[in-house]
Amino acid sequence: MWNYEIEEHTADIRLGVQADTLEELFAGALKCLSELILAQQPAKSDIGDVREEIYVKSEDRTALMIDFLSEALTLSHCNMVVYRELEILEISPTELSAIISGRPTESFDRDVKAVTYHGAEVAGKEGDGFAVEIVLDI
Repeated sequence: MWNYEIEEHTADIRLGVQADTLEELFAGALKCLSELILAQQPAKSDIGDVREEIYVKSEDRTALMIDFLSEALTLSHCNMVVYRELEILEISPTELSAIISGRPTESFDRDVKAVTYHGAEVAGKEGDGFAVEIVLDI
């Protein structure tokens, strides 16, 4: 189980995501990002779900989270798809192999320009739960 809170500012949005497991933390962060860029689930289309396999390698789990969300955001903009679902194939503190899936859209409700490293930190451990704060440039 995961939950989140959103705090908006003039040029950025701060997200706080909490989850029981690292996998849920990544899935919750992706879902939160998708809800920010498009408040409503895109209408069903003839295309159906779009799936992308991604691989991210970073220096630590905080960088892994930011790099993962940056990759998902880039793919969203390039493909005009709101990625809401995450299927983790493999995860370690420095590598993530996964499939993200979502629905095409004609436009986004909010223009999120970037996922930043500013103040980001994935905290926690298995058994105690995990949390991350993320700042998005808008």
